[in-house]
Amino acid sequence: MTGQVRRDDQFSGHDVFGGTVRTATGISQVNAAGEVTFLENVNVLDDDTATTLLGDIVLGGMTFTSAGQIVLGNNVGADNVTLTDGDVFIVDTFNDGGALDGLVVTALVDGARDLSLTVTDTTVFAAGAKFGAGTAVGDGQVRR
Repeated sequence: MTGQVRRDDQFSGHDVFGGTVRTATGISQVNAAGEVTFLENVNVLDDDTATTLLGDIVLGGMTFTSAGQIVLGNNVGADNVTLTDGDVFIVDTFNDGGALDGLVVTALVDGARDLSLTVTDTTVFAAGAKFGAGTAVGDGQVRR
């Protein structure tokens, strides 16, 4: 899939991307849009728009690479990032010190898979962000 990916339907749904996603601009999922699952690698090529995934997200044994900021969740009490089907790598490739760089996590991150972060700018784990509250993430360690 190439182009813009936007999930802003306000109904309960579940989108599954079973193949590689390659987009020129950030991916957008609004609150209450339904769970989004990525089972293959994701490549966001430009930094003009942040990737904002504001609901439940499943990352299945893949690498999520973005030239712009990556935002996972916006409500620790409601948003979940589930790691499944293998180790997950999140890579932010661009750093100009701007507002659209880095990684922001405001969610519960769960799943018995390793999570590797390579972030060229700031990484923010919002107050209350939790790792492995239900199932330990990997061996219980988050490595940067």
